[in-house]
Amino acid sequence: MNTYKRILIVSLFTLIAISIKAQAPDLISYQAVIRNTSGNLVVNKPVNVKISILKNGLNSSPVYIETHTIESNSNGTISLYIGNGNVSLGTFSEINWSSGTYFIKTETDPDGGNNYRITGTSQLLSVPYALYAKNAGNGFDGDYNKLINTPLFSPVATSGDFNDLSNIPDKQQLSIQGNTISLTDGGSITLPQGFEGNYNNLTNLPDLKPVAVSGEYKDLNGIPEKQTLSIKDGNLVITGGDYLKIDSEFFKLPEGFSGNYSDLLNTPGKQKLGIKEGKLMLTGEKDKATLLEIDPDFSILPTGFSGNYKELTDKPVKQTLSIRENKLYLEGGDENTETLLKLGDSVEFPSNSFSGNYNDLTNKPAGNNEGDIMYWSDNSWTILPIGQEGQVLSVADGKLTWIEPSYANTSASTYKTGDIFYARNGLPEGVIIEVSTVGRYGKILSLQETANKKWSTSHETSGATSEKDGRENSKTIQSLPDWRTNFPAFAVTITDDNTWYLPSINEWSEIFKNKNNINSQLLAVGGTPLSGTFYWSSTESLRENDNNERAYATGIAMKSYTLPAGQGEAPITVLAGETYNDDKTIAGTARAIRRLSWAETTSKPVAGETYAIGNLYYTKEDKTDPIGIVYEITDGGLHGKIISLDEAPSSLAWSTENIVTNATNTDNGEKNTSLISALPDNATKYPANTWCTSKGSGWYMPSVNEMVSICKVAFLLNVTLLEKGKIPIEDSGRYWTSTEIDENQSYLVINTSDFSRPNTAKSTTAKVRAVYAF
Repeated sequence: MNTYKRILIVSLFTLIAISIKAQAPDLISYQAVIRNTSGNLVVNKPVNVKISILKNGLNSSPVYIETHTIESNSNGTISLYIGNGNVSLGTFSEINWSSGTYFIKTETDPDGGNNYRITGTSQLLSVPYALYAKNAGNGFDGDYNKLINTPLFSPVATSGDFNDLSNIPDKQQLSIQGNTISLTDGGSITLPQGFEGNYNNLTNLPDLKPVAVSGEYKDLNGIPEKQTLSIKDGNLVITGGDYLKIDSEFFKLPEGFSGNYSDLLNTPGKQKLGIKEGKLMLTGEKDKATLLEIDPDFSILPTGFSGNYKELTDKPVKQTLSIRENKLYLEGGDENTETLLKLGDSVEFPSNSFSGNYNDLTNKPAGNNEGDIMYWSDNSWTILPIGQEGQVLSVADGKLTWIEPSYANTSASTYKTGDIFYARNGLPEGVIIEVSTVGRYGKILSLQETANKKWSTSHETSGATSEKDGRENSKTIQSLPDWRTNFPAFAVTITDDNTWYLPSINEWSEIFKNKNNINSQLLAVGGTPLSGTFYWSSTESLRENDNNERAYATGIAMKSYTLPAGQGEAPITVLAGETYNDDKTIAGTARAIRRLSWAETTSKPVAGETYAIGNLYYTKEDKTDPIGIVYEITDGGLHGKIISLDEAPSSLAWSTENIVTNATNTDNGEKNTSLISALPDNATKYPANTWCTSKGSGWYMPSVNEMVSICKVAFLLNVTLLEKGKIPIEDSGRYWTSTEIDENQSYLVINTSDFSRPNTAKSTTAKVRAVYAF
């Protein structure tokens, strides 16, 4: 039977005081510490105590019995007053403490019932004075006047009057004359020579710079060099000096305005300026802002002019300018009339003058291909052929030239074939299947695929015959009516932004060459491996059926298979990696690829500088031992959050007491942890929070939404955790969050597909993992 024993009983002591005007209650203070058989404190539990007062012997009958129900505190201590319980025998105030010896017997049930298993009896060796005096019969009644040998007090003790004091010291006066301070019958002191107020006579003057007196900007030291801020090709550019710098992450202006005035919103309405009845008039569109207003004080024209040009006097006469026989002629007007134009010297053209026909020009700039650039060099037009995708236009030796992007951006980190490609949000988007020689562009294969899709629903000829470029084929299909219905394999691969498309047959062949590595990477990030049998390409076969229809499209066998024999034909075995023309209307597997820009191809996270989800995180001080795994990123991987490599070695309670902590933030666990860590005795009362903060500065217990975010990418995190030999995030595991619901409950997240967040009692034990923001 599991029994309890009391290890320590605190000695009894009284807190009773008796006065004439107000009688204190007849009570005896009693305290005890309760422990179980294992030596552990019985804390925060209801305990029942039975108190008996025995007279003249340990085994004598009780003269008084009472019971108490009381809760032990966090130290296992109970406190009560004897004489204030539930009385079952006798009257405490009628006990005659002056006759005989008395014993106190205590019986305790630590489970809060009436099964009193803890028993102890001890003699009251010293009866509380107030209780004894009450029954002694010759006790002092409290009257001061009945005291003997009372002290003789001075009159001031009862009057409190200053004049009743004796030996009062004489009054003194404080005076000052010149720089001497004197006290009557107390001597004097001489002050130091006073400051006459002349700044120049001060000592230890500060070394002031000229600007302190002039207050002029030009007298400052270290004035930053002037800089020029401008916009060039949609980018923010700053030149001159280094006081201001442009953040490389945000140097591009947001896209939006096309530069076309007609695309602006809330443009001012058009206005017309005219003269009517000798008055200046301005009209415009209703309900639109205007740019011009007429000052009413100056809108009336001078009297006389009607506003009609014909009524003006001294108007210039009309003139005609023409070329005849290589000579310039100006006709109209004479010496006596005002003209606007006058003919100068050298009006005769040379005999070989321009005819006015563009085709008669010599040395005309002429390009050869679309996209060629013509520029003036060495006194003639020079053609620069269009560059290759991803190349950068530069100037070398005074001439335009194309350079490779690797020379333009030496700090870029370029992906290679077989790498996992991470989007800007840090999540994997696909596997790299191709990268050009200098990283001008790349291609990625999607993480997922769609099985049982037909190339098309009929044998209609589509014209999508490119063997090299799946984008070209996809554009051809998109130009056809109802293409999403009629071409299922294209419908599930082409996205609304036209970035993803169905690969051509040559693109599939390149994919197959790296199949094993691609599958390994797909599995690592939770993608679907290339496990289908036959995959459709976007390339339509030129082979025709008996109806002169291109009834076939090209696909690739991802693994070997055998086609059943046709009438009069033998079975056909298609080996893995072979391309094969099959009926468009049969089902195959469809998978998308997309092209990466130069910026994307050269955006591979750099270890220790930028991170992707699932990467190990290292501190700046230690690039050898990681402290966690990245589960969320911002700013392209420069910042984010990590989870600890380990979790609490055993399940922990959220808290051991039920109070409101105000740690209710659902998004920021760091704020919750700060509130919890400020509470008294938080190290012992909040075990889950204490484990997280014990990992060091910056670590905290995740909020409910942060824990959900962790569970959403647990499949990526677990790959790294298992590689490092660490405990993975458990499927269906129950993890505490720092988000409180009320005084009794907090949120707990269960790692399932729906990431349920049940309200859970704080005393419940669950798994704990810590978070750190970088």
